[in-house]
Amino acid sequence: MGAAYSQAIDDAIEYAYANGVTIVCSAGNTPISLLAFPASHSKTIAVGASAENNKRANFSSFGTGLDIVAPGTNIWSTVLNGGYNNKDSNNNILQGTSFSAPQVSGVVALMLSRNPFQTPAQIRTILRNTAIKLSSYSYINGWNEEVGYGLLNAYAAVNSTTPLIINGTDVICDSAIFCINNLPDSIEVAWELGNEYYNDSEDLFKTDYPTSNQCMIVRDNLLTLNDTLTARIYDEEGTLIKTLKHKVRTRTKAEFPISVEDNSWPPVLSSASVAEDDPAKVPSGALVKMGSSRFNGMNIT
Repeated sequence: MGAAYSQAIDDAIEYAYANGVTIVCSAGNTPISLLAFPASHSKTIAVGASAENNKRANFSSFGTGLDIVAPGTNIWSTVLNGGYNNKDSNNNILQGTSFSAPQVSGVVALMLSRNPFQTPAQIRTILRNTAIKLSSYSYINGWNEEVGYGLLNAYAAVNSTTPLIINGTDVICDSAIFCINNLPDSIEVAWELGNEYYNDSEDLFKTDYPTSNQCMIVRDNLLTLNDTLTARIYDEEGTLIKTLKHKVRTRTKAEFPISVEDNSWPPVLSSASVAEDDPAKVPSGALVKMGSSRFNGMNIT
């Protein structure tokens, strides 16, 4: 939208930004070097329009504060009475920066679906850094007055967003730690293994590293052969905002590490991988070490 300056809108932008909301605004449809308000506000992402020839659309506002451009001419859209067209009711081609900004908003939504804790500043940086430099323009420090940092690159922007994942092994021997990195301290995580919920008092328990709700330790005696570790992430109001899953399983007896440790007799074996489909044959009388345990070696299947 384009409007005269409003203190109420300015205050609303400041409040939203401070609370982690990314605000995308159309630059305006007056072809002068002056962005419309509120796109001119420093805490919004200002979006101009590009034409089909990959140049600034001749109606698009530009200038200081412009972040990025997105297609804004000959746009197909829904129209009144259930239609879909690239022309309005007066047979005019649909165009304007108001068609460009929603495309950026959609990409921002996809970015936040990968990581809902991306800040507005991080979102802006990714959009700028992944934008396509249009060959008709020269750039100073990556920016051009007419097209900002370039043309929206949806694929690159989404894939440059670091996703929230459960970090950890997929095979557990004795125990393993699983963490979700880069979560705000105020965020609560409920952990489940299979269909069971676990908390601090049970065998699958939270640790104090790096924060009390980011990591869990899983012991192999809690697992069936194959299981799913689930983390449900809630905001400060208790609303579920993200669910993460990680497949885990226990080792089979053919997967523990073995190798010759020294030249003594009986030989002590440790530390080389044995595949399930290639069972290791340990010499009769040899000792095999798994962790701190030793036992008389036999054929391992």
